[in-house]
Amino acid sequence: MAILNKLKWIFGVLLVFFIILATNLIDRDNFLRIKDSTASIYEDRLIAKSIIYDISKHVHLKEIALLKADSSFYQKENEATNRLIEEALAQFTSTKLTSKEALIFEDLKLSIANLQAKEATLFDAAGKSDQSQLVQIQAIESKLNALAAIQLEEGKRLVLISQKAMNSIELFTQMEIYVLLGLAILLQILIMYKPKTDSYRS
Repeated sequence: MAILNKLKWIFGVLLVFFIILATNLIDRDNFLRIKDSTASIYEDRLIAKSIIYDISKHVHLKEIALLKADSSFYQKENEATNRLIEEALAQFTSTKLTSKEALIFEDLKLSIANLQAKEATLFDAAGKSDQSQLVQIQAIESKLNALAAIQLEEGKRLVLISQKAMNSIELFTQMEIYVLLGLAILLQILIMYKPKTDSYRS
């Protein structure tokens, strides 16, 4: 009889151990998903949005100079502006890009390179600006807007992942309580149960 009681206790302890271990592993996985999503929102989305804003700002300066036929901007400030744009593009490359985002980004880099290559001849001898370059700038701005929209979409997706993980943690926490209560009742039954003995003796 003593052996049977020991087996009951061992079974009860092991059952509790494996239930707690399983729920702990599930909770750990959900916490990691939340951690990764939160880090990605900051590192790959908010920072990327800031970089896009910086590039847009520099491209807008070029657009204003072109509209004003400001040749002095291209003589004095354009080189520094191009350098800042290149630095921003390099920073953006280090963020995590989706496949769609990578394609748009490659098109953006090509458009910027084409614009910079033609800037040396933006103005003719009379100082008149080449207005066809405005189309190139507008194409760049369109690509920047598309990249900015992706940051918003991806940010929302990551928030949803975090929310789902939080909901899973809450669900499993409630389940743990019910399972532990059930185990407590089961253990009581196992411990308190005494098999009936024969009432007749030979």
